[in-house]
Amino acid sequence: MNNNPYLQPLPDPYADQKRAKEEADLHLIEFQRLCYEVFLCSPEGKQLVEKLKERYLIASQVDINHPNAANIALWWDGFREAIRKLIGHGHLHHERILQGSQQR
Repeated sequence: MNNNPYLQPLPDPYADQKRAKEEADLHLIEFQRLCYEVFLCSPEGKQLVEKLKERYLIASQVDINHPNAANIALWWDGFREAIRKLIGHGHLHHERILQGSQQR
């Protein structure tokens, strides 16, 4: 019975994909930790976040009379999204820290 190949467990066909996802998650966690330390831990980082919000996220930087206004608007939207993502990654890491402290 032990030699029957139909009774042996099959290898996981998704093992390589799972390993790649875990490695990518580790890189993302490291990136979120860095965003947290830069933007949310120090007073200078908090001041930088406030300046970024004030200058780039709230105020409109596009002159609608400019001949290339559509491209400038797209560029600003991408820039704003990058700032939002960086700040958001810091908040996600903060939430992870809070969840970890609550589980103990």
